[in-house]
Amino acid sequence: MSKSDQEVVFRATIPGKLEVTRRYVLAPDSGDDTDPYQMRAESSFRNLASEPTQPMRVALALGTAAPVDDRDNGLYLAAWYSDGKSQSSIPRARFEASGGFLGLGLGAHGAAPVIETPGPVAWAAVSNQFFVGILTPDQPGAGLASRRAYLLTGLPNTDNHAYGVTQTAEFDLPALKPGETATLGAGYYVGPKEYRRLSNADVFKVDQDKVMQFGMFKFFSALLLTLMTWIHSFVPNWGLSIILTTLTLKTIFIYPTLASLRSSRRMQKIQPLLKAVNEKYKDNPQKKNQATMELFKEHKVNPLGGCLPMLITMPFFFGFYRMLMSSADLRFAPFLWSADLSAPDTVGHLPYLGIAINVMPILLGIVSFAQVKLSPQPTVDNAQAKMMMFTPLIMLIFCYSFSCALSLYSTTNGLFTIAQQLVINRMRDDGDPAAAKAGAGKGMKNVTPGRRK
Repeated sequence: MSKSDQEVVFRATIPGKLEVTRRYVLAPDSGDDTDPYQMRAESSFRNLASEPTQPMRVALALGTAAPVDDRDNGLYLAAWYSDGKSQSSIPRARFEASGGFLGLGLGAHGAAPVIETPGPVAWAAVSNQFFVGILTPDQPGAGLASRRAYLLTGLPNTDNHAYGVTQTAEFDLPALKPGETATLGAGYYVGPKEYRRLSNADVFKVDQDKVMQFGMFKFFSALLLTLMTWIHSFVPNWGLSIILTTLTLKTIFIYPTLASLRSSRRMQKIQPLLKAVNEKYKDNPQKKNQATMELFKEHKVNPLGGCLPMLITMPFFFGFYRMLMSSADLRFAPFLWSADLSAPDTVGHLPYLGIAINVMPILLGIVSFAQVKLSPQPTVDNAQAKMMMFTPLIMLIFCYSFSCALSLYSTTNGLFTIAQQLVINRMRDDGDPAAAKAGAGKGMKNVTPGRRK
């Protein structure tokens, strides 16, 4: 082995047959334009024999993507590859036996020790929640072999948390004449899943940012991550950046959100009238539908008015959620009492029970409860109303193990929505003709004709 500040070289020899040289070269330091996670990898094969070699297939290991900690459920552990036209991923779950959807057999499969993928291979990668290794060969590879790798983490081999994903890229070498050398060259990135790096078209292929795992909300996630990173350049705290990005998003969509809240308020106001219509025409569905539509028209209520404005905003909020789940920038980023925004903000454990005390999800539960109390109820049915009151508890249970970043986003979003609801509750709804008539009546109440004396 030989090494310098910029490169390291490994050599292995099969006496009288073959010499293999592995060379890793860092890009020369050129200031801010240098990517410290990008390197050049070259593998050379020299024929030491007096006879030509046979054509051979060579496998180059990409490394292993491991769980980030003992809480990692492996959702983001995957092997990736592209044939130059489309990209695919092999999640760790593909290597594990499954009973199918809900154990009913739909999509069931046995354990797979290895998954072979034919070429061409334009690039290949292995990734976990925050990090990725990407190999981009100079010439397309002939195939891939992906495996689940047992890691020595002190866990039994029956525990899925003990497994990562590893992958080897395969290349075909031609026959080598005596003394002839063949070299396989590739770009190799090993570092964080940072969108601003992986979307750099000067370094990466245009499709390699798929390893960010934004899914169907990629456009929205990438846009919001860019916005949050830009805000962070002015406010050097990722927690504050999340809050300001959330408030920016809520402000942009304030009109459709207010329209949705106003529609829900009107719908709540006519619930007694709707109940009366249902009782009056319970045996005549046609007249009931006609009377209901007339009631909606009279009070300017659009049954879909509370849903359609929210459909506009939902892709952005789902994109924000997916972005926060896999943003490497948040790893070990502190905020208030939390030392790591990418992990639950555990401040302690309940004595004897060992249950973690996560503050931000508890605050989220309180905010969700206040939001339900202030929001117009879409029904006068007591059973359904009581079920609505259980929503904050379900939210608390579901989000209790969320990362602090996700809980912070949801809490900020909820607080802003409460503020909007308070504004709507105090506003006079002049758009409702019934409200306008009531206001006119109140205005005339104390006006009486003058008497002649």
